[in-house]
Amino acid sequence: MRTRALIASTAVGLTVALSAGSAFAAPLSAGNPRQVGPQTVSLSPVGTYATGIFGEYIVVDDKSRTAYVILQEANAFGVLDLARGEFTDIVPFGFKDWTLPGNVLDVSDQDGTIQLQNWPVKGIYQPDGADSYSWRGQTLLVTPNEGDSRDWKGFSEESRFRAWGNGKSVCEGSPLDAWLKSGNTQGISSLGKLRDNMQMGRLNITTTLGYDAEAKCISDVYAYGARSFSIWTTTGEQLFDSGGQFAPTIATLNPENFNANHTANGADARGDDKGPEPESVAVGEINGRTYAFVGLERIGGIMTWDITDPRNVFFVDYTNNRNFDAEPGTPESLDQGAEGVAFIAAKDSPTGQPMLAVGNEVSGTTTLFAIDINNTRKN
Repeated sequence: MRTRALIASTAVGLTVALSAGSAFAAPLSAGNPRQVGPQTVSLSPVGTYATGIFGEYIVVDDKSRTAYVILQEANAFGVLDLARGEFTDIVPFGFKDWTLPGNVLDVSDQDGTIQLQNWPVKGIYQPDGADSYSWRGQTLLVTPNEGDSRDWKGFSEESRFRAWGNGKSVCEGSPLDAWLKSGNTQGISSLGKLRDNMQMGRLNITTTLGYDAEAKCISDVYAYGARSFSIWTTTGEQLFDSGGQFAPTIATLNPENFNANHTANGADARGDDKGPEPESVAVGEINGRTYAFVGLERIGGIMTWDITDPRNVFFVDYTNNRNFDAEPGTPESLDQGAEGVAFIAAKDSPTGQPMLAVGNEVSGTTTLFAIDINNTRKN
């Protein structure tokens, strides 16, 4: 059997889609996808937006007409018309406001405690994997909002907030200024206090956003990922985001290893850098209900949520097949680094029971979970 490529290059498709006066070739603004890397790059065509974006994952609608390509670093997704073999749009995910009620996170790996609070940060969703399902006749996208920086030879956007904010001032009337003057629960009223390593100083942020070069001051702070999963329409409207719910759930169930890394046991290793790092997601239907199974790359495990109705999403369960009493990397430690998740429907399962397959990159293990169909609704 012989096959042929329908699209010679995604870069070609994107270049064509962006060449007709598109807004996506413009500099970054609140409504545009994130510009990645330096404005001038060594690829051809030089300096165009298309040369600075990278496909991370792809999902296809249930009619096989349209594919949605996750552009992680650009914080956006491309819409690919499969019949025409052309990209028709690039849709930005936008940013998450960590000052809103329920959006709590721990931002330090040196404070020695679980400090889940609102902070003056914008989260760059930057999902890694994705899946989709149909609701009321429309395709919805489900994303685990991991986050990722560009750290290249010759270009890096990574910095600790403490270092980036050194010697800078806060823009009067900016969101950061408003938070510092708001009487926040942390009692922080100055940039200097916010930059303390026990507060937000250790947080990894991007140097490409938040600084007003013309006014020479900081207006906002942008950090990688959203430590959550979201449901979106194919036009980019967010129907649901799990907010800060991952962190309190883990803190309650496993406080001794809250924000653990995938290569070491113990708490407080990831507060400064994307938290549990939701990496992958699989969507499956069981007994007429639709579930999202979200893999957490760092601490490990699977978060299960009922997403049957995107207006009424609720948490179901958290399962982690990791042995925190064993040395990471040994057979006794079991699973570390959930990287890929696949749902197996009951009709396709050798046992007649729905299952979940999880590939773990650090431990090198693949685990099959049997799903208890009598314990899948908790509200």
